[in-house]
Amino acid sequence: MAAQALAACEALFWLVTAGVLLALVPFRHLFRELPPEARAPDLPADARSMVAWVREDVGRIASRLPWRPACLSKALAGQLMCRAHGVVVPIALSVVVGVPHFGAHASLASDAADERAPESHIGRRHLGLIVMAWL
Repeated sequence: MAAQALAACEALFWLVTAGVLLALVPFRHLFRELPPEARAPDLPADARSMVAWVREDVGRIASRLPWRPACLSKALAGQLMCRAHGVVVPIALSVVVGVPHFGAHASLASDAADERAPESHIGRRHLGLIVMAWL
């Protein structure tokens, strides 16, 4: 019970930290090292299970906040939380460009598939063009 409460407090801390970072620091500085294509890293089984519980804790806490953090905030919070535990997991940025809709999603790039993630992952160069076109 105490371990769950501690994990919830840690997830809350990283969600607030990610929200502040995204609000104050320009995107190009936060995601300077975004690879051309985010692939799921080869992680040992214990690290994969840790990424799974981080994703679950961040999602659970995010759903209970008075504000609704975007997927990028949740992915950044999860990445920071994983790094605090010694596991480096990249963020996968995905986009689907269709005729009626434009959809984007951010998630931790891990073996566990995110059911809301679009099929195609893109890199920083293409995302920058899309973001600039969007603004």
